[in-house]
Amino acid sequence: MSFDSNNIIKLASRAKDQQPQRRVPGGNGVAIAEESTMYLSVWNALQFKVVESSSTNASSVTHPYLHASRMKMPICVTGIDGFLGAWIVTELLQRGYKVRGTVQSRNDDVSRLVDLPRASTQLMVVETSLLTPESCDLAVEGCEYVIHTGTPSSCAVRDPLSEAKVEPGVHPVSSRMHCIVPAMTNFIKACVRARIKKIVLSSSVAALSDHVDASDVVNDLCWNMVSSMERNPHFLGLKLAEEKAWQLVEQEPKLDMVTICSGALMGPSVCTPRTIPSGNQIVYDLITGHYNAIVDLSKSYWALTDVRDCALAHVLALEHPDARGRYICVNRTVWLREIVDMLRSNGYSGRALPFQVGLPNWVARLSSFALQLGQVGVSLYGDDADATKPSPYLSDRLVDVLGLSFRDVKTTVVDSAGDLLQWKFIKPWGEDREATMCACCDAPFNFLRRRHHCRECGVVVCGDCSQSRAVVQGLEHPARLCDACVQSSIPALLELMHAPMTCHKAIKALESLMVNPSNHELITRCSGVPILLKALHEQDDEISFHAAGTLLALSEDTASALQMVLEGAVLHMLEMDQTTDTWRVCLSALRNIWKQLNRDDFRQMLHSVSRVSADAADGPLKANILITFVHMMEPREVTSLLKEGLLDVLFVMLKSAH
Repeated sequence: MSFDSNNIIKLASRAKDQQPQRRVPGGNGVAIAEESTMYLSVWNALQFKVVESSSTNASSVTHPYLHASRMKMPICVTGIDGFLGAWIVTELLQRGYKVRGTVQSRNDDVSRLVDLPRASTQLMVVETSLLTPESCDLAVEGCEYVIHTGTPSSCAVRDPLSEAKVEPGVHPVSSRMHCIVPAMTNFIKACVRARIKKIVLSSSVAALSDHVDASDVVNDLCWNMVSSMERNPHFLGLKLAEEKAWQLVEQEPKLDMVTICSGALMGPSVCTPRTIPSGNQIVYDLITGHYNAIVDLSKSYWALTDVRDCALAHVLALEHPDARGRYICVNRTVWLREIVDMLRSNGYSGRALPFQVGLPNWVARLSSFALQLGQVGVSLYGDDADATKPSPYLSDRLVDVLGLSFRDVKTTVVDSAGDLLQWKFIKPWGEDREATMCACCDAPFNFLRRRHHCRECGVVVCGDCSQSRAVVQGLEHPARLCDACVQSSIPALLELMHAPMTCHKAIKALESLMVNPSNHELITRCSGVPILLKALHEQDDEISFHAAGTLLALSEDTASALQMVLEGAVLHMLEMDQTTDTWRVCLSALRNIWKQLNRDDFRQMLHSVSRVSADAADGPLKANILITFVHMMEPREVTSLLKEGLLDVLFVMLKSAH
């Protein structure tokens, strides 16, 4: 959809005396723009002084650059546990500044920031929600400069008025839209009360425009006039936050403000991420095969910003004495075709990258593609496949005035993929062309011995060393695992069975691994049967059902069926409610055990164990064996158990019941 004059400014090469003129806040001159496109509610009363850029006239700078050696008070940085905030703190500490950082909860993980050099003496972490005037006062107390990244529009806000539902205190954009303007008002007024000299505010290109087309040009005068609660509510929140900040700052002549409008932030994380950063999501989707083939790669545009460049832009804006107004922080145009090629040529060719073919653009309107097109900085427009276009977002002020140099796009993309790997959002992956032999058995690959990837560790193995399949998070069907991963995963999965939050995933994975009979011995050797029997009685029907399925697989093997009898599995399964699906699975397992008990060699093994085992003297082991026989033998055969001590067992049971 193309833009009209109410949404985006179309800049052209026009003579200054032929157009209305308006001074650019903090710019290095006068920008020519159409008056009808100004966001009048914000800009009408702004009267910024025009200063020449330091790059063109160094003598015009009358105030010294901010420097850590002259700073006695700390710099306030909000949201330091966030993707961007953590990098800002890192940059400030490297430059020697003292930092007063805020987090919304003491549970937010900032341990990696605390471990940075100089952090022990120069970083103070404050817990505050930034929702009330008092909490904002606490954040900026004792500071002269502020970098504000923790706006309600850009992060999940813990709202004390509506604590709770799915994830306590974290709410989507639609439910927190009501607090955006009040929260920004509280924060700016707190800065005024604290006599803050300058605020650097994190904003977004979403505040500039809802969408761009091939012919559009977006500069720092543009405002998004299209987004609404029905169309891109997140974009609306970003615009409202910045708009309110400017409206308040215009009333405070002693308070300076700079906003950094970034594109989709990509790159590595400093703090442990709770979720995948939104900019890195496109790399994740490409690597994990979210798209079999992508919308026309020559028509899908990505407004990319390296998070480290964006953090540096915030610090440069803070330090530069003449930095005022808005700065667009977007690297060059990046086509999705380029991102795929960068990943393919940097160690990710074996991944499920999309085919190098284009689908028509209308496919992008389907639900599987809509999520990415709703992110900041994504645009879709048709053009010549070989054409190279500059970014429609003009970042020249950031480069010319503040002197920022953007990183190479390839570095950003590859580092983003590496970050997904580091935090285990994606699995390691060996390159096919580099593997000449199986990583497990060292047998060379040939026409008959094919290459396979372990979906857990990523190594290339042969089929003989990867017989097991398991339910792996993020994959729809059970995935191939190498024998080495199976050996280590079964004990780990049994351990996870003790935790309610991980029990569901663990029991599903165990059930899928038991399809391979060679894994039965491992689960019995790790004392897994009692854990499965405990799960069988869980009130959660799903856990109980999959536990029964795991026991069913074990009952098909003689050795594991023997262990099940010794552990009293028959008695546990007979206790199940016969109206449930779990009972039907247990019934199949009981049939398998009954078949085993009808074998003379199996009975002899059980009797031998009960006679010679040291545990038999304690009673429970012998009781499990004999009572199992009682339940599963013909009535006329039960008398044969008297010589094995059945009466003693029954006496102990009656005595215990009494």
